[in-house]
Amino acid sequence: MKLKNILISGSVIFYATQALAATTPTLELTNISTADNVAIALQASNIKNLSNVKFSGLDGVQVIGKQVSFNTSDTSSDNYSSKIFLLPQQAGTYQIAVSAEINGKTINSAPLNLSVSNQQIQAIKANLQKNLKQENQQMTQMQKQMNRQMQEQMQFFNNINTAIQKEQQLSSRNL
Repeated sequence: MKLKNILISGSVIFYATQALAATTPTLELTNISTADNVAIALQASNIKNLSNVKFSGLDGVQVIGKQVSFNTSDTSSDNYSSKIFLLPQQAGTYQIAVSAEINGKTINSAPLNLSVSNQQIQAIKANLQKNLKQENQQMTQMQKQMNRQMQEQMQFFNNINTAIQKEQQLSSRNL
């Protein structure tokens, strides 16, 4: 009889622990850098309210892009994830952490040691230059296209104006 009671109690504790873990908010940073970029992933789980997200350890680091995802579940708690692309000013190791207000409580991530090489920085700058050049080319093409359209519209209105003037001249001769 005692063995059954212990097993039942153990099951209740196990289920209570599982339920508590499923609703406890978490905040996590992960290094997702590659050879040609420096990036971190921020994930917050089991959230109802997320605010006051604050990073530390980003001195000398420029944020150059973000991708954000919000996943709502049926259990009235959500998951938030964001990829953050960085451009450090110099190579080295950066210790990055984040804190946020989640469901009314301040939650802190574990610190993330992010190692950055000169090769990564050069690759990022080269990619930024390449993207800027492509954007400038696209802008130039758009401007040319807009100029052509404006010229075509001007020609159209000039043709209408000429037709109206001819009509007016014919009308005035007939009077």
